[in-house]
Amino acid sequence: MSFVMLVIGVLLIIRTIALGGGPTSTGILLGAAFLAAGIGRLYIQSRSS
Repeated sequence: MSFVMLVIGVLLIIRTIALGGGPTSTGILLGAAFLAAGIGRLYIQSRSS
């Protein structure tokens, strides 16, 4: 699930940039949030193992 969140975040950012979105566009912000959530989940999983 963590990797899926990372991929979704990256794809949202790439798509937003490709369509001409700026740094405060919704796609960039949502993409960053998905990336942060995915990285956070991976970090928590690695600490609990």
